[in-house]
Amino acid sequence: MPAGKAPIRGATGFLVKLPHSVSARSLLAFRLPRLGPPSVAEIKYWRGKVREAVSRYVGFSRSTVIVTGTVRSAVLRKIQTAAKRLVMALTKNGDTLPWANRLLRRLETDVATRDVVHRQLRDHGGTLLELQDLLKRLTWVGIMSRAGGAQHVVVQRVEAKLDKQRLIELLRGLADVAERSKAKASWTNPLLVMLIQDLSETWTRATGRSTLSTYPASDRKDFLFPEWVERIVSAALNCPTETVHEGSVVDIVRALNRQNPAPPALPDFARISLPLVAIRRRPAERLEE
Repeated sequence: MPAGKAPIRGATGFLVKLPHSVSARSLLAFRLPRLGPPSVAEIKYWRGKVREAVSRYVGFSRSTVIVTGTVRSAVLRKIQTAAKRLVMALTKNGDTLPWANRLLRRLETDVATRDVVHRQLRDHGGTLLELQDLLKRLTWVGIMSRAGGAQHVVVQRVEAKLDKQRLIELLRGLADVAERSKAKASWTNPLLVMLIQDLSETWTRATGRSTLSTYPASDRKDFLFPEWVERIVSAALNCPTETVHEGSVVDIVRALNRQNPAPPALPDFARISLPLVAIRRRPAERLEE
């Protein structure tokens, strides 16, 4: 995936340079012995996947604001109110400019809140980008009309292409968007969800283990994959206190496993015959399969 915009609506940032400690070789301590040493092509492939995913997470986290659930609920209530008032203005031929402007500003919020709005609109057959485009057209027509240019041919052309009925349908789809403020845990930080999605596939292929595998002979469930994620993110940030929490990773993994329980397919290089190389393994306690 190229650097730049993330596959999360509204998140922006750039890949950052990572220390050499963020490497796929950290996976080898968790690799099942029966799998044998990996090939050079496999290690190189996993290294690229791991470093790209972690670099994207760190870079985007620094430039993308993630608000608390309380703040998100308040913003969603304001979006819901502005949408209702704009529908009233459109159906009664009132002044739409103030509420259209206000709704556009409300939608310029954090990535997690925009994701909630997008999911709500998707349930009603629309998208956030479609709504924003219609609102910008409506706002431009309103500004030009106030400036005395309502009779201009360009304004009339834009107004003719403005589907107000479609806009009303999308706005009515936001009538209960505030109810989504009681969002799932995966919505609190979609950047972390994206990181877990990227790393879980590499983890399964490199170690031969499930993302919910645990240490043996432990009084409590110590999950291997969340521990590894916590290690590499801490190494990337170069600050042990600024890392992801194991509990958050476990919750996201369980949610993702319920949505897509099928194991990932093997990569193309699995069919390539290359000479094996000896890998020096770090001392680690014996892990159960």
